[in-house]
Amino acid sequence: MTEPMPEQPQETPKRSNAFLKYTSMTTQMGLTIGLAVWAGIKLDQKFPNNYHAWTLTLAMIGVGVAMYMVIKDLLKK
Repeated sequence: MTEPMPEQPQETPKRSNAFLKYTSMTTQMGLTIGLAVWAGIKLDQKFPNNYHAWTLTLAMIGVGVAMYMVIKDLLKK
């Protein structure tokens, strides 16, 4: 008689968990940067200038904030 082989643990929950984690990080980054750019565009419309200074400044701040949040989430266990 052959013994039944023990079931091997599936890696699907770990993969889907990681997928959801990184998908939410990506969405959060996109929304943060997008909101900062949108606010910069609105400020540039209200206070016009030659270089779209508000859009550029808030876009860079948005990227910095998004990177901070991603790094904080990656270092958290």
